[in-house]
Amino acid sequence: MLSGMGWRSHILAPRIFRDSPASEQLASHDVIRFPFPSAQKLLIEYDRTPLLRLGCLAASGLWSALRTIRAQDCRLIHAHWAFPAGIVAQAAARLSGKPLLLTVHGSDWRMAAEGGKLFRKTFLGVASGSDRIISVNEEISRWMAEAGIAESKILLQPVGADLDIFGSGASDLGKQPHSVISTRNLN
Repeated sequence: MLSGMGWRSHILAPRIFRDSPASEQLASHDVIRFPFPSAQKLLIEYDRTPLLRLGCLAASGLWSALRTIRAQDCRLIHAHWAFPAGIVAQAAARLSGKPLLLTVHGSDWRMAAEGGKLFRKTFLGVASGSDRIISVNEEISRWMAEAGIAESKILLQPVGADLDIFGSGASDLGKQPHSVISTRNLN
């Protein structure tokens, strides 16, 4: 959508797997994978939070973000999750003076709502420091407002599918009992 309006996105991600290219240039965006001692595992695959690895991810991600912001003259920083991307993005926004847009999904919000004081405080710090927040559902928006995040910062933008684009009869798909649509990282 943004590329159609003349914007170019520069997506930063940790380089989890050795076989992943360090960078890619696609039609609408660039992907830059910064070094990270992942041991070939996603953070979610660890039994306990790997604090040292997480610290390395934050430092390497911040360095990569600041280099990219400067080299590409980026005008906006978008964090697609509060943890850990939002932490890195908030530091980059403060150091660069660029505005921060945060998208809050269910998993990072649940970590904040149910994961204890540290997760809640960190989440609310990232959300408070964001210039705008995209919330993917009403429950998340309401929780953030009740937790003290200014409602004027929160934009409700539900994630979903326009079933009409699939042709006739597609609008009945979600009404079938036991029908499930699921997407996720399939590494």
